[in-house]
Amino acid sequence: MVEDSQFVHCQVRMDGLRFPFCVSFMYGRNTVEERKKLWHKIPICTADSWIVMGDVNAVFKANDRDGGKPISKAEIVDSSQWVNNSQLEVLKQTSSFFTWTNNQEGQARIYSKIDHAFANEKWQDCFPTATTVFKWEVISDHCSCTISIQSKEFLGVKLFRFYNLWADHRRFKSVVMDSWNKFSHGTGLRALFYKLLRLKHQLKQFNKDQIGDIGFQFQKAKSDFQEARLLAQRFPGDIALQNTAKTAAEIFGRKDQMYHSFLMQRSKIDWIRKGDSNTAYFHAYLKKRRAENRIASFINEQGSLVDNFSEVVSHFLNHFRSIMGSPSSAKQKINTHCIALGPKLNIDQQPSLLMPFSHQEIRTTIFSIPCIKSPGPDGFGSGFFKDLIKKYGRSAASARCAIKIDISKAYDTVDWWFVGDLLSELCFPEKFIKWIMSCLTNTSYLFLMNGRVQNDVLLFCKGNLASVQVLREALEEFSLVSGLVINTNKSHVYFGGTPADQRNYWMGIFILPQSIIKDIEKLCRSFLWGVNGNRNKIHLASWNKVCLPKAYGGLGFRNGLAWNKAIFSKYIWAITERPDLLWVKWINAVYLKGTSFWSYQVSQDSSWYWKKLCKLREVYTFREIFATGYTGKFHSALLHNSSLCQQQVGYHRAVWCRLSVPKHRFVLWLSVPKH
Repeated sequence: MVEDSQFVHCQVRMDGLRFPFCVSFMYGRNTVEERKKLWHKIPICTADSWIVMGDVNAVFKANDRDGGKPISKAEIVDSSQWVNNSQLEVLKQTSSFFTWTNNQEGQARIYSKIDHAFANEKWQDCFPTATTVFKWEVISDHCSCTISIQSKEFLGVKLFRFYNLWADHRRFKSVVMDSWNKFSHGTGLRALFYKLLRLKHQLKQFNKDQIGDIGFQFQKAKSDFQEARLLAQRFPGDIALQNTAKTAAEIFGRKDQMYHSFLMQRSKIDWIRKGDSNTAYFHAYLKKRRAENRIASFINEQGSLVDNFSEVVSHFLNHFRSIMGSPSSAKQKINTHCIALGPKLNIDQQPSLLMPFSHQEIRTTIFSIPCIKSPGPDGFGSGFFKDLIKKYGRSAASARCAIKIDISKAYDTVDWWFVGDLLSELCFPEKFIKWIMSCLTNTSYLFLMNGRVQNDVLLFCKGNLASVQVLREALEEFSLVSGLVINTNKSHVYFGGTPADQRNYWMGIFILPQSIIKDIEKLCRSFLWGVNGNRNKIHLASWNKVCLPKAYGGLGFRNGLAWNKAIFSKYIWAITERPDLLWVKWINAVYLKGTSFWSYQVSQDSSWYWKKLCKLREVYTFREIFATGYTGKFHSALLHNSSLCQQQVGYHRAVWCRLSVPKHRFVLWLSVPKH
C-alpha cells in the first residue's frame, strides 16, 4: 500500500478471517533526526485492525537501555508522541526484554530495547491470545521477533456461571421450580448439593434456548430501534410506524437492561448501577482484565518458554500439590500468656454460637452480599439465592502508621491445629471448634487457572519507630506459631494523619477552590505553630519561606495553589505518556480524537473538569511535564520545584543534618536570616 526507506505498509489477508488487517514493518534510521521522517510519513490506521513491528531503532521509555549513555528526553519524545497519536498498545511480550546488544566486553556492553511490536485495539480483538516472543539469535546482534497466535484447543470444561438477568425471564421460575421439586437423594446440605447440580444443567439449556447471545440481541434491538425512529421521523403522520417505534423502544429497553446487568456482573464494577451506559468502557475493561489475568506460558527449569496449554496446566497443578498437604512450618506453640491478656468469650457469649439460625438471620445475611460478587465453585452467586428467597420461599487525627501485610499462600500453609488451639484458648465452645475444624480438614479444591485470591492484612499503629518495632516482633512470633510466612516483597507501610496528607489526597483529584485552599493552609499553619485557645500562636517565619523546599531554604511545606496545579498535572502526563490506560483511551475517543493534547482546542460544551485540566497548559509546557515523568513515573515535587524563582542555598545540608536532634534543626533553621 505504501513503501518508504524506513517502513513498508501493507494489507494482509489470512485464511479463516473475514476481513484483512494492516501491517507496518519498520526499519528505523540510526539518528533521532532521520527518524522524524518515519513518524511523519507512516500511515495511521485507527479505523482498521493494525499491527506494527520491526527494528524501529528507537527507545520509548527511560528503562529501554542498560549500559552506555542514559536515555535522553530527545530520544523518546517523538516516538512516545507517535504511539499516543496512533492509539497503539505494546503487545504482551515474553522471553527477552532487551532486543539488541553491541556485544562489547565488560563495562562497554550495552543492551537496548529497539525492536518493538504494537497493535491497536481492533487487531487485539481479532487475536486476543497474541504474544510477542523475542529470542536471541546466534548470527545476529538483534533478537528475532515472533508474533505467536495460539490455536484453539481443548481448555477443559467451561465453568458454569449464574447470571442475574436470567431471573427476569418469564420462564425462569418454572424452570427452577420444576427441577427443584424433583426427588433428590440425601438430606440437608447433601440434598442441596444434588439439587444445585441438577439445576445447573437445566439452566445451561435454558440459557441456550431462551436467552441466547446477549450482546448480539442488544446490538440488534438498538439497530431496530434507531431504524424505527428514522422511519417514524420521515413519515410523521403514519400511526403504524409510530407504534412500531414504540414497540422497538420497549424491546430495546429490556435488552439494554439485560445487557448492562450482564456487563455489571462480568466486570464487577458497582458504579455502572448509577446510570453510566458507556458500554465501550466496560468492554475494554473486561478485555484488559482477561489479558492481564491470563496465564499463557511459563519458564521451565532449563530456561525454555513453555506455551502448550496442557503443560501449563500440569505445571501449576504440580506447584499447588507440592504446597497443599505438605507438613506445617510452625515451630512453636501458642503463647497462652499473651492470649490471656486479650478478650475471650465469657460464659454468656458461648451459647450464642451454638444457637440455631433463624430464617430472618439467613435472609439478612444473604441480602447483605452484593449480587455482583463472584460465585462459589458451584457457579451460583448471591443473586440466585436472593431471588430464590424473594420469589419462591420465605475528624483530624495524629500521625498514624498503616502496614499492609501480604501472607504467602495463607489458606494453603496455615497450621490447622494452630487454628484449633487458638479457638480453644479464646474459650470457643468445643462443638463450635469441631465444626470449624471439620470445614478445614475435609476440603476439596477446584483449580481455576485465572483465579485470584487476596491474602492481605491491614495493621495500624502510632507513627513511631517503637510501635512499628513491636508490630514486627509480634508478626515474627505469629509466623513461628501459625506456619504462615510474611511476603515482604508485597507488603507496604503507609504513614498519614496530618492535614497536609489529607490535602494532597484531594488535590490529586480536583483543582480545589481558592477559599478551600486558604482554609487548609490555615489549618497547616495552626498545625505548625500551634494554637493558644482561640488564637494562633506567633508565626516565627513567613508562610512563603515555610513553603519552600528545604534545599531552597524552606521547611518543605508547599503553597496550596501551586502544589494543587503541580499534583493535578499528573493527568496531563498520563494522557501523553500512558495511552494504554482505559481512561486515557476514553479521553482520546471523546475529546482528542487523534489530535495532540497540546494543540487541542477546548469546546464550550466540554466538562468543567476537562476545562480545568486543559487550562494547565497555560501554566506548564510539554517539556516541563515530560521532564517530570522522564523516568517513567510522574513526580509532582519536581514539577512544583521547577517553577520556583528562588535558588538553592548552600547551608541546607548543615541545617538538616540527620545527626542533629529534630528540635535543634528547627531552631537552627529559624535562626537563618531571610534571603
